[in-house]
Amino acid sequence: MNFVPCNRHLLLKVMKDPEQKSTVLVPDEYKPQMAAHSGYRVVSVAADCSIDVGPEDVVIVDNSMVKQIKFNHNVYNVVLENYVLGSVK
Repeated sequence: MNFVPCNRHLLLKVMKDPEQKSTVLVPDEYKPQMAAHSGYRVVSVAADCSIDVGPEDVVIVDNSMVKQIKFNHNVYNVVLENYVLGSVK
């Protein structure tokens, strides 16, 4: 089953940041602060999007605007095209 975005949304794939090794011990409850913006790889774009990006392009998005949809044991990350701040060419 493939998810197809519509209504000006983009389907995104999270780009993993390289993990940094640390020699400092921290409590188990500690969660590092998430960056305000991240790079995402575009998987697909709704047909009615006016943004000039396509599959495999990298876009910079405000992390708080990315919606995570869990359906049928799958996780999809979507964002409205208005929240794409730019692309990396």
